[in-house]
Amino acid sequence: MKKIILDSKFSLFQKVTLFVGFIITLYYGGMGSYLWILGQFDDLGNIVFVFPVLLLISIPLFMLLFSKQGIVMVEQKLYYAFFFFKKPFYKKKIALDNITDVSILTFDAKEKFTYVFNTIHDINPKIEFQELYLLNANHTQKTFVISSTKREQIKKAASAISATLNFKIKTYSPPRSKRRRR
Repeated sequence: MKKIILDSKFSLFQKVTLFVGFIITLYYGGMGSYLWILGQFDDLGNIVFVFPVLLLISIPLFMLLFSKQGIVMVEQKLYYAFFFFKKPFYKKKIALDNITDVSILTFDAKEKFTYVFNTIHDINPKIEFQELYLLNANHTQKTFVISSTKREQIKKAASAISATLNFKIKTYSPPRSKRRRR
């Protein structure tokens, strides 16, 4: 089993949101469960079960907060995975039917950091991110593998896939359509 662990899938703003959600669910779930065990909420009825549920919700929030994305290659199979302390806790198989090439595509985007309506669109920071795709022989089908803002990590993942699964790293060049609009 070969693992390539990249960076976190979440931006700083998303991590802060996850952290706030984790702290709220942990506090209210923990304190409510503790007081429920002591017998302080006997008169509330079935609503008391909200507290242990909140405590259980805090566990996946904690795992998402400290998780990293990556890929796992096992016996000519490729998986997209989330890692928690360098151990995969979620894997999704990527289909390798008719795949011959690997390609890195670069995209520009703007990231919005506010929860409210923003009328000035120029203040949103631009980010550049790379996506790794698997391609068939004529580049008519592409299969998404992983995305990151760090080009070196995507190059490392592409070279590992190329070496392990015997694919070629190529530039994406889809065929031109005969009925193309002008």
